[in-house]
Amino acid sequence: MRNTSRARQKTGQPVWKTDRPPIDVSSLNLKKSFVTPLIVNAAGRTQLISPGAHWVVSYDPATGKEFCGRATARVFPSAPVRFLATA
Repeated sequence: MRNTSRARQKTGQPVWKTDRPPIDVSSLNLKKSFVTPLIVNAAGRTQLISPGAHWVVSYDPATGKEFCGRATARVFPSAPVRFLATA
C-alpha cells in the first residue's frame, strides 16, 4: 500500500499514516516515486505537499487529513514542487 506518514523526530514513532490516491496502471515501475514532502503556508494554512507518482496531494501536517490533490501526468517527480491549494 502506498502512503504518506509522519513520525516523531526524536523517537521515530508514527504520528499518522494516510493512504495515497490510487494509481490505475499495470506496471509497478509506474507506481514508484521517492520525493521529500515540502511544508508550505498557502491558502491561509500550513500544508504538507507530497508530490508522487501520478498525484500531488496537500495534507494537514498535524493530522494527515487530505486538503486536496491533483492528478498529474505519468511522471516521476524528483524534486519538491510549489502547489497552491484553491480549496
